Amino acid sequence: MIDTDVKLEFPKYLDEKSDIKKISEVAPVRIERLVPYEKGDLVRVQLNVTEEEDSESYYYIKEFEKKRGEVIEVIMQPRLQYRVRFNQQDAILYHEELTS
Repeated sequence: MIDTDVKLEFPKYLDEKSDIKKISEVAPVRIERLVPYEKGDLVRVQLNVTEEEDSESYYYIKEFEKKRGEVIEVIMQPRLQYRVRFNQQDAILYHEELTS
C-alpha cells in the first residue's frame, strides 16, 4: 500500500535510457500526491476542465467521464499520460484527468 501523504521526490525527466548517477546530481522536482498508475490499474475519468476553458478537451474527456477503464500504456514524455481501454475503445488521458 502506498502512503499518499508522503512527499515523493522525482527527477524532472526519467526514461529507460536515463543515467541514474547523473539524475541524482540534478535537483529533483518535489511532487506531492503524484503516484503514477501502472499497466493493468483500473482508473476512472474525471472531468477537470470547463467547456469555456478548453472546448476540445472538454468534449473529448466528457465522452469518458465517470467511466472505468484499464491502463494499457504509461507515456512518460513529454508529459505524464496514459492509454486507457474502455471496453473496445482507447483514450489517451493526462494523469490529472484520472482517479482510482
